[in-house]
Amino acid sequence: MAIDGIISAIASLDWDRVEQTPRGEVYEVCNADEEDWKLFLDSEAPETECGKMELIEGKIVIVEFPSVERGAFMGAFSRFLTHDAVIDTYMRPRPAVRTQNYEADLSFAPTPQTGAALPRGLRWTQWHTLRIEIGYSRGWGHRRGQLDWKANRWATIPGVNYVICVAVEDGLASATYKLYRVPRQNDRLHDQDPISIEAPRTTVILDSQVLLGMSPRARLPTQPPVPARLAIDLYATLDGKLQSAISRRWTTSKKEHAFLRVAAEALRLDKPVSTLGLAIAHK
Repeated sequence: MAIDGIISAIASLDWDRVEQTPRGEVYEVCNADEEDWKLFLDSEAPETECGKMELIEGKIVIVEFPSVERGAFMGAFSRFLTHDAVIDTYMRPRPAVRTQNYEADLSFAPTPQTGAALPRGLRWTQWHTLRIEIGYSRGWGHRRGQLDWKANRWATIPGVNYVICVAVEDGLASATYKLYRVPRQNDRLHDQDPISIEAPRTTVILDSQVLLGMSPRARLPTQPPVPARLAIDLYATLDGKLQSAISRRWTTSKKEHAFLRVAAEALRLDKPVSTLGLAIAHK
């Protein structure tokens, strides 16, 4: 299917039906090959922003639908990490970076200041040692599009050393995570059970040399000093203030999302938003 066909297929979606997709399942949009998928991703078409999509076995599928929970946790997690002195100095966040037609929610890349040697065939802008996936629609498991499935995709990408996946629940009332250490390229990751993110702390420990892409015998940077192990408290992201803010926005966000669907449908049908909105509101 050519790029115009992909755009047309997404633009004509019935979002009331799409959003009834159960969590943990994907919604199939259309067939496509890798070349047209890449052209579509590189385009500036607004349809590229209609949820998080993947090309899986020749089909474009929506794996994540817009949610306040996922957006809030992802933003808070990114801010929390970039406030760490080590990460802020020796790594750079790379939001929405695409590698081999896969896109992470968050990526962190070593900088030349680490003194690490680039993996063969990569440039600094292509090297991301940490990939992070946040799921609300997506859950745990190896079914297509789910978090463990995506983690195993990242394990095949050169230079990726760690994958952190987090599954968040309604209103951010709870969340679970998995920390994957990529053993070596093209190895399947070992299965593991999700761990709850709970008070007072839920700490994941990363080997600093692995995170920074350094060899085991390399000396860690000293300005500022880098500890041998870097601790990240996931509960500091999922704190009470964020949960409270999400709860207050819960009802409002549902109304806002419904209005956006109405506006998109009005544009497609070339009708006034107010007229179409009243018609939908009184169904």
